[in-house]
Amino acid sequence: GLAPGPAAATLYVLGIRADTGGLAYESTTLRDAEALCWLLARGASQAAVAEFSLDRVSVEQREALARALPRVESRSYRGI
Repeated sequence: GLAPGPAAATLYVLGIRADTGGLAYESTTLRDAEALCWLLARGASQAAVAEFSLDRVSVEQREALARALPRVESRSYRGI
């Protein structure tokens, strides 16, 4: 079969991490983890994954979001 090069493998790893919350989401499967291992074996860059996986939200922003979310109200507008 075809195997991705290191750059493509890195992009696939980033996608799997995003889709699975870094393998933390309840919907994550063994297949997800196995795919990550397979991609790492094909040269995915762990340095690039670490760089692009950094939190882009500050501690203060996360705290503000945590305070705001419980007060969110859902409303319908024209049936939506």
